[in-house]
Amino acid sequence: MKTCIKCKKYKHLSDFFKNKSTKDGYTVYCKPCFNLNTKAAKNLKRYGMSTEEITKLKETGCELCGVKNNLHVDHNHRTGSFRGILCTNCNRGIGHLKDSPDLLRKAIAYLESKGNYSTWQS
Repeated sequence: MKTCIKCKKYKHLSDFFKNKSTKDGYTVYCKPCFNLNTKAAKNLKRYGMSTEEITKLKETGCELCGVKNNLHVDHNHRTGSFRGILCTNCNRGIGHLKDSPDLLRKAIAYLESKGNYSTWQS
């Protein structure tokens, strides 16, 4: 048993990652605290935003279709800068079209000329 230095809870060793460089062989943070700390650092480094800021943005849902689950940070693949919050499907759709506005316009023209038979509508 060990106490996490972040949440101050006394937990079983299986709740900590192994770390050979520490005296007891385990990280000082429990797994949930470690993961939150790592995610926060990644968000700040990559997008210049805190996890709280990103969570707040996710409350409004996907910027394209409005879905409120399976949301991800969309970013410019050249610069790495934050673009917005998208659901998995919209994010993949843009990615499969190589982040190209020209390809997206062609896809729109294709659907409009061939007919949109989707049962999904916003």
